[in-house]
Amino acid sequence: MKNLSNIIVIVLLLLATITSYAQYYELENISTKNGLPNNSIQDIFKDSKGTIWLGTNAGLCKYNGKDIKTYTTKDGLSGNKIWGITEDKQGVLWFATYDNGISYYNGISFKSLKLNDSINKNIRKVKYSKKYDCLLFGTDRGLIVKTNNDSILYFNHQSLNIDKFQIIDIHEINNLFYIYTYWEKPTYVFNPKTNALTKYGKFHDRGFRNIASGIINNNGDTIIGYYRNYTAILKQDSIIKFENTGQVFDMCKGVNDEIWLAGWDISMNGGSGGLFKIQGDSLVDYTHKFKIPTRAIWSLLYDTLEQTLFVGTIDKGLFVYKNKNFEYFDLGVEDLQINHLKWVNNTLWLASNSSITSFKNNSISAVYDKDYFSKNEIDHKLHKFYKSPKSRLMVSYINTDTNGELCFSSKGGFFKYTNEGVFKYMTNNPFPFVFEKDKLYAVGWGQLQEYPDILNLEHRIQHNFSKEKTPVDVRKIVRHKENVWFLSWAKGLFLLKDNTFYWLNENIADLDNHIVDLTFDTENNIYIAQNNGELVLAEFTNDSLIIKQKLSCGTELSGNTIKWLVCN
Repeated sequence: MKNLSNIIVIVLLLLATITSYAQYYELENISTKNGLPNNSIQDIFKDSKGTIWLGTNAGLCKYNGKDIKTYTTKDGLSGNKIWGITEDKQGVLWFATYDNGISYYNGISFKSLKLNDSINKNIRKVKYSKKYDCLLFGTDRGLIVKTNNDSILYFNHQSLNIDKFQIIDIHEINNLFYIYTYWEKPTYVFNPKTNALTKYGKFHDRGFRNIASGIINNNGDTIIGYYRNYTAILKQDSIIKFENTGQVFDMCKGVNDEIWLAGWDISMNGGSGGLFKIQGDSLVDYTHKFKIPTRAIWSLLYDTLEQTLFVGTIDKGLFVYKNKNFEYFDLGVEDLQINHLKWVNNTLWLASNSSITSFKNNSISAVYDKDYFSKNEIDHKLHKFYKSPKSRLMVSYINTDTNGELCFSSKGGFFKYTNEGVFKYMTNNPFPFVFEKDKLYAVGWGQLQEYPDILNLEHRIQHNFSKEKTPVDVRKIVRHKENVWFLSWAKGLFLLKDNTFYWLNENIADLDNHIVDLTFDTENNIYIAQNNGELVLAEFTNDSLIIKQKLSCGTELSGNTIKWLVCN
């Protein structure tokens, strides 16, 4: 028997800080309302232990996915404006403070790196090279290098014979560090082998100065954020420009060669900036899609292990987006309420209040909405009902009959989608249903309805829970092999086995009266999501349900309500 901690179970938790976009994006917004000392996120870093560190303008934050702990000068930091974070191979964390130099944390205490008084203390960026064991710090007036023998090198505008040397970003490519500068100054390259800093002419030759950030995609193309104007993909013989991205101060790679951009709207009037994604040679604005209420985006981190995107803003705190392997489909409905999903023959069917939608090969293959049913003479009763201006589609449940044909329950009645591609009205059932042998069972709000002859749905039998212990007030029906499970929001869990109904809560005190979802693994272990926040691991043997283990939300699980389960 497996332990819950060793099972991969996808559990969607409704957190107090989470909202969803179009039934799809899982979003968490962390701000001063729930623990941040300041809503300006200057840098985001994940250390070797998996902890997320946030640099803000009012202190350093340690975030474990649930709680936030803030460190300031009172804890030993040299400054409170944390603009850069990295980690060396010894596990020491280094912090660039914009107001007072460089700090580091050895796991026990914070200490400051001693710098010459003539060195500018407004540190904007920090980068670490594991191969050369050296640290580079970009300041408002120069570059600081801490070598592998702890020597401190400093390059300023005077040593370069220029009037200004403000470093905006540092990027390591092929054992070299590219130093992006501002004020119409060129890009520089630092070679850690020779400790030499030289001009990099290729950007200048193509007309690019004031580069704020850069990255190399999987095709070998260079992507740069150019001043406050635009973002560009620099190919070998061409340039692709994207206007209105604002000043892009950060870039990061996601999955499948996607590049995320953090654009800062310097005007703060919403005219440019935001969160963008470059896929191939195309740019998509994700600011509105991810419901970010600002276009002042400053910092990014994509956690490839957790498939999570962290977005730091200047004025609205941190936004966390999980499970980014999912693809967004716009069904053209502002208030989409999805009631049920069903896989049938490699096609996903979606039932909502506004339509029946099918997906195949990761694209929408068909949409049947109210207009379709009201304008097409597909079935007299369906056409008559949905032709009324006051009617809504309101499809609540999907299942297949014994012939494999799709059936739907809706406000307009119970109907099927035949193998010939025709909708056909059957009866007036609006509830969840299941076909079992030659019978149809339907139950939702109220008592179980049995249709003993599926060829004659005008005849039905109404059961009574009080007398027969049959399912009542059911929200979902799950078939697993030869058994059918009924999930009730009022009486718990029911089982149909060999034409006999069992009310499992009658003899099991640990089962909640409201069962949210239920799934199985490949070894027939049962996972039960309860409305009280518990995830139950059980097995059904010798006609008995045996509970093996329970996890509770708020303690073993993060959140307060489990919404659905999928077992991998």
